[in-house]
Amino acid sequence: GFDVVTETLFDDDRLHLTEKSLRPMACAQPFIIVGPWGSLEYLRSYGFQTFGDYIDESYDTIQDPAQRLKAVVKTMREIARRSSSDKQLLYKHLYRIARFNQAQFFSREFFEQIVSEYTVNIKEGLRNVKHSCCGTEWLENLKLYKQYPNLHSDIIDLQSTVDSLLSVNSTTGIVP
Repeated sequence: GFDVVTETLFDDDRLHLTEKSLRPMACAQPFIIVGPWGSLEYLRSYGFQTFGDYIDESYDTIQDPAQRLKAVVKTMREIARRSSSDKQLLYKHLYRIARFNQAQFFSREFFEQIVSEYTVNIKEGLRNVKHSCCGTEWLENLKLYKQYPNLHSDIIDLQSTVDSLLSVNSTTGIVP
């Protein structure tokens, strides 16, 4: 069967994938994402594969949310209308891709990519807090920064811990 992932965001231009989209990868399940346009392309940028060779994924390129939803439903109906034998054959093809995605999800490469992205985002967020010095937003950020004075050093410690884990895993052969 398919996981029909209804992402947190749908009628928005921001690409924001959550555990909802990553769960089918971890569990080796074929999926259709009901999310912002470009979500499948965003997943592919992380090294995952999607199912466009076997099902219509054109819905992912449609910017208008109402039209995108109609296209998702159309794709789901096309799959549902297939004969049992066609569905079994389709699933064999899709499962091969789903297994690839599972391996990618648990790979060192993906782990390092996520940790790196997280580190960059946290550092950028801290810089924004320090440089946002006007209005009520600045006052709120200042309170937050004062509430957690060790946040910057904690992030550096986190990066050091992750680096240590990666070096241990590379010598033992265990994938994080």
